[in-house]
Amino acid sequence: MCGIVGCIGSQPALPMLYAGLKDLMYRGYDSAGIATFNNDTIVRARVQGEPLKLEHKLKDLPQDATVGIAHNRWATHGKPAERNAHPHTSSGNMVAVVHNGIIENHDALRDELIAQGYRFQSETDTEVIPNLIEREIVAGARDLTQAVERIVPRLKGGFAIAVISSLFQDEVVLVRSGMPLIIGAGIGGVYFASDETPLVDYVKEVVQLVDGEIATLCRDGTFLIARKRLPKYSDRRRPLRVKKGSTGKDGHKYYMFKEIMEQPESVRNAIRGRLVDGTVVLPELDLIEEKIRNASSVTLVACGTSKYAGAVARLAFEKLARMKTMLEEASEYHTREALVQDGELVIGISQSGETADTCLALEYAKNRNATCIAVVNRQGFKLGDIADAEIGALAGPEIAVASTKAFTAQVVVLILLAMRVATIRGTLSDYNRLRLVESLENLPEAVEEVLKYANVMRNVAKSYLSAPRTLFIGRGYCVPIADEGTLKLQEIGYVDAAAYSAGALKHGPLALVEDVIPVIAIALSGTASDKTLNNVQEVVARSGHIVGIVTKGSAEEELMRKLAKVLISLPNTAEELSPILAAPLVQLYAYYSGVLRKHNVDRPRNLAKSVTVE
Repeated sequence: MCGIVGCIGSQPALPMLYAGLKDLMYRGYDSAGIATFNNDTIVRARVQGEPLKLEHKLKDLPQDATVGIAHNRWATHGKPAERNAHPHTSSGNMVAVVHNGIIENHDALRDELIAQGYRFQSETDTEVIPNLIEREIVAGARDLTQAVERIVPRLKGGFAIAVISSLFQDEVVLVRSGMPLIIGAGIGGVYFASDETPLVDYVKEVVQLVDGEIATLCRDGTFLIARKRLPKYSDRRRPLRVKKGSTGKDGHKYYMFKEIMEQPESVRNAIRGRLVDGTVVLPELDLIEEKIRNASSVTLVACGTSKYAGAVARLAFEKLARMKTMLEEASEYHTREALVQDGELVIGISQSGETADTCLALEYAKNRNATCIAVVNRQGFKLGDIADAEIGALAGPEIAVASTKAFTAQVVVLILLAMRVATIRGTLSDYNRLRLVESLENLPEAVEEVLKYANVMRNVAKSYLSAPRTLFIGRGYCVPIADEGTLKLQEIGYVDAAAYSAGALKHGPLALVEDVIPVIAIALSGTASDKTLNNVQEVVARSGHIVGIVTKGSAEEELMRKLAKVLISLPNTAEELSPILAAPLVQLYAYYSGVLRKHNVDRPRNLAKSVTVE
């Protein structure tokens, strides 16, 4: 959840640390801080709030410092406050630490340290770490790495840690246990971060730590893992996947709008190279084809927006692959000890590749002999390490907390995956294959057409700013988009919203309908849209305001025209792909609902993009 960045070498550290915190703001913005050395002393600058507030404090830090660690916080233990901001230091100011994750046994460790005279200044679980390390240094650890090695077995939970010490200023020590850390050696030093984004201007290749590893970063520009120097041409090194300039706003005020408008290209990237001669090619599945062929069922595990991508996939797998398919909330799947059939196909879906609940769910299935596939936007992270195969959504960097282009790219990849699994199992008819291939080839241009409705959605959002709630309804493949629209409106607009299968309205939710309540009715062709129109009639009869989303030229278009306050007609596409066309509309509605309420839509309150804690 939190963001870590740091460096050691011969170059001034502060510019990299401050820029890195801004790059990692999507991981947390409750507080921020930097620690470095001033001669023989650790010095810090910390603030409550986003890292931009740190700028005025940087002048108080040594400008020629060449070592430093920095942190963006998403609060878990202890409210957002400067005293709870990282980096945290030990009682004797000998050690400073930044930490992503949770130390589950921190209460017992804190009591133990207090009994030995150590003092605590914060409410966080993190503060036990620097004090444990200081105790080992005082006890005679020969270097910082040894002190860290001694305390790691005492820590329970998932974490990534970076440590500096005023007594060992020529090294930075990193630990990974469940949370990501990436290292790169470049001109002037060694750099590290929670993900690649802060490293783009400094390194060309990176190494990702795996769980349980301890790395030592040295001032001479080298680094060791488990005390072994990594060879220059080690196969663990890989090129950066993030390109320079790919994380700018391109003149837009918010990343979220930029990323919504990038969806034609991100959809194109998700398809590119995966349709060959009218068939789906996913070489990532080659080694597990036989297991796929023999799998009895499919389970999709995910959280949040990724779960709604999974809801689309559930329908596609059942229709195309003719497999019993279940969708599970990842956080419940492993905690309730779900039954896993031997050889079952379990697919974990995550934008970040590090969502804690999804990783735990996939690991739970893997340990019970399931065949596991990860569908992620950011490859090379923990979910992919667990899986038997990892498939990238290829949407590119997504900075806004609310996922937009990664969601539609995930849906594309999951449809391709369902088609490929159906082909392996011999259940994909030529009719379905050709129908879907044609629609996939035309999909980027269709998304471009949808985005032309941006101003329409702005006007819709403006019209209903004072409405007490918004309802989303649909049937079939449109239900997941109703759910996704609700989630987006809640997290960006802070608006009371709810989603229902249109057929469920008369079983209770019609009580929510009254005058000036917008009901966004998604009735695209092939998704039981004729029945949705019946339910729209029920809403209109109770004075609800319909925003109708239909397929251009369909019978539903003419009927909806008579019922809707606003009518939006989308290009025709395959039923399975219809969510990809409807999604940008609900994203834009949520975006403008937030912007018009003067919210920072890139950084909604209380949320962070990568949920790396349970």
